[in-house]
Amino acid sequence: VYWISLNIADPIISIILESLMIVEICLLCLVPVIGAPLSFVLTCWLHSLYSFEYFWVNKGMGYDKRLDYFQERWLYFLGFGLPFTGLTFFLSYVNSSTLFAVLFPIFIIMAVAAKPVRSGRPLPLSLPVFFPTRQVSNFLMSMSKIPKQSPPNNADRATPSPAPAAGVAGRPA
Repeated sequence: VYWISLNIADPIISIILESLMIVEICLLCLVPVIGAPLSFVLTCWLHSLYSFEYFWVNKGMGYDKRLDYFQERWLYFLGFGLPFTGLTFFLSYVNSSTLFAVLFPIFIIMAVAAKPVRSGRPLPLSLPVFFPTRQVSNFLMSMSKIPKQSPPNNADRATPSPAPAAGVAGRPA
């Protein structure tokens, strides 16, 4: 039951995070002067996340580990998403969506073959790329949180069940 709930929660958290990031990108477009460039950069990271997520999920990387890995290699992922975003960002919605559908499988294949490296010395080693969206998605998940169950333990199965309080078949104990 424990790993089933983790396997259900992980994609839900990813969907929430990515949806919030799309909202953030759209809102940034409304900010004069710096909004469009910041929106472009966030879109680069989002396209990279989309491309790598299939591979990471199949490797068994959890949500937090994937985001930490991404943020430690933020510059690599910015560069990885740059051509994808550059080709789709400035087009109309229909043209952008069509090109996205054509390019996305190619970028997934490139993500499987990629070897992301950490950012260099003069740059921050880790950049909290997803900080705002991660905080909001964690808050939303905590609002619907079910009490945590511990993973099954084999030692628990070996313990005998307690004896019944009353006697067997109506006889007093």
